[in-house]
Amino acid sequence: MSSPAAGESSASTRKCTATRTEKPRSRSPTTAPSGPSSEPMQGTTMKTDFDFLSLCRLRRSVRRFSPEPLRPGELAWILECARLAPSACNLQPWQVVIVDDRDTIRDLSSCAAFGLSKTAAPGSIAFIADAPVVLALCLKRGLAHKVSSLVDMDFSCLDLGIFGEHVVLAAASLGIGSCWIGMASERRVRPVLGLPRSVRLLALIALGRPPSGSLASLESPPRRRMDAAEFCWHNRYGVPWNPPPAER
Repeated sequence: MSSPAAGESSASTRKCTATRTEKPRSRSPTTAPSGPSSEPMQGTTMKTDFDFLSLCRLRRSVRRFSPEPLRPGELAWILECARLAPSACNLQPWQVVIVDDRDTIRDLSSCAAFGLSKTAAPGSIAFIADAPVVLALCLKRGLAHKVSSLVDMDFSCLDLGIFGEHVVLAAASLGIGSCWIGMASERRVRPVLGLPRSVRLLALIALGRPPSGSLASLESPPRRRMDAAEFCWHNRYGVPWNPPPAER
């Protein structure tokens, strides 16, 4: 993800430089690499039959899951797609805890924010107890860059959002449902997953096939999405954009 320039000064062409609040350490598995490899990890090659627009239409939030576990190689392929997500200055700030232990997932299901533990309560995350896999998306604290300080914005949250969307779209291409969960209490999740102080929980993503076994067969229709002309403006805010019909 490209970072915005600050004004029209030479800062707009300045190379992004990573800075950390902690002292430099020797490279470890949690240190952001200098650049991502475009080569797929061994055993992560899969074929899907979706064009991108159809895939976006197929994806939806799933809150009921089949007990069927993910098939061998599927999770590795999903995370292979996710690791190629762009990030500001290629800092790749994500840390992911993969949870497939049933007891741990049940513990996570009671970690809703504001004490919303009842299944029917708005904001409850009790439904994830049946998910075969839950991903805890975390950010590395202290990983920032100069451009962020210039515009007073932490790009790492945007980066992790892009990473997570790669996860759910890759999952959908395999027929796997997903649900973003932002209502988990970091204070409650931290001891369950043993999160160190050096990372911050941003979201959970539950993964699993729907009870019907097919995303396309889900009975409830997707919620209405605005047409692009309802939120896009042409060259200047407030000037309507009249696009040609999208190919469908």
